[in-house]
Amino acid sequence: MMSCRITARLFAGALSVWLGACGADALNEHNVAAPETARVNEQVALAVTGTFGARDQFQWSTTGGRLEGPLDRPTVTFVPTAVGTATVVLTLRSESGSTIVRDATIRIVDAVAPVGGDQTPRGTTGVPLVVANEFVPSGWMGDAAEPGHKYVTLAVDRGSPHSSPASDRISYSPGGPAGWAAVAWQYPENNWGDRAGKDLRGGGYREVSIWAKGVPDRRGNLPVVQFKAGGATNPTMRFPASFEVAGDFVTLTAEWKEYILQLTGRDLSNVAAAFVVVMRAQDVDQGVTFFLDDIRYR
Repeated sequence: MMSCRITARLFAGALSVWLGACGADALNEHNVAAPETARVNEQVALAVTGTFGARDQFQWSTTGGRLEGPLDRPTVTFVPTAVGTATVVLTLRSESGSTIVRDATIRIVDAVAPVGGDQTPRGTTGVPLVVANEFVPSGWMGDAAEPGHKYVTLAVDRGSPHSSPASDRISYSPGGPAGWAAVAWQYPENNWGDRAGKDLRGGGYREVSIWAKGVPDRRGNLPVVQFKAGGATNPTMRFPASFEVAGDFVTLTAEWKEYILQLTGRDLSNVAAAFVVVMRAQDVDQGVTFFLDDIRYR
């Protein structure tokens, strides 16, 4: 009996899954998407590309590091633990009974070694970096990436910013195919890892500060969002993000409140996305609106 396949790809740090064509076994098109180079103790997102059936079974293993998260899914997180060479292996057993093994070899360098790109580290300034001054909210993901940004809008609001003259107002309506949406502040604009980001190692930055507030919906519920720093690049691109920090999903308050992401010990040598905000359809009734302001590395 022929079955429809499912396609999975890792793009912009998120797994996209959609129905593919019905037909014969498509195992031969599978590969492990992984960067050529990674740094010690930095998280690396890996994924199997191609199409697979809903009942296919996955199993990840590795040498030269450790794997985090479930090992029986199309994606996994790899953390290098020593300089040298690491191999990540995926064993995939299809619902038809076929088995394939795919692997990827990753060169592991020291945590402070540059991976690539013509970047000049800043001096240790001690001056906060205002994200809005150097990064652009151009990284639309999930339902936000639908044509015309149908489910997400981002606008400048001058009504009641945390700091004059304005803040960012974001609205999200559920109903898109992904069930989630995200916006990344990128450098340069629309950079998913094909170009070098900013080298912020010399800034002495220890944390990211975000001020946010939410608007209650018709039932009085406040928005639930997640804040991230770093990440948001395709691991197969030439310049994958050098770090990623993700906070928990939090319920915003109706008044301005500060949220902190810790950067201590993180490699800031290639920051393509300084800040990311994530929203989930499961947390939304008819729609949510919230405000962001004064996003700073300090």
